[in-house]
Amino acid sequence: MKHRDKSEIIASILRLLEDKNGMGFTKIMFCSYLSYRQVNRFIRLAVNNGLLNYDSVTRHYKITTRGLEYLGLYSKMEKLLKAEKTGIISSAIIFLMYLFYPLFPFLADFL
Repeated sequence: MKHRDKSEIIASILRLLEDKNGMGFTKIMFCSYLSYRQVNRFIRLAVNNGLLNYDSVTRHYKITTRGLEYLGLYSKMEKLLKAEKTGIISSAIIFLMYLFYPLFPFLADFL
């Protein structure tokens, strides 16, 4: 599994809660593949920043409107980064094709 940064973990927890319309602590722990300490840390961070609310009656965490805004902005950021990454990769491929063209003339069919 790849390393996830703090914003990615919070976004994954918020997506879980958005999809399931709230969830208990243990279920969040298992669905997000995090330890008890990690979930505790990230849930506290999200609650303190107004992204989540805790319902003491149902004992579930629920996403707030501010949490939904965070998810929207995070999704936009992901799309921008993916577009940037594919742009860099395609530029590198074209550069390599031009660089090695004298060695492999059949690459002209791809250019």
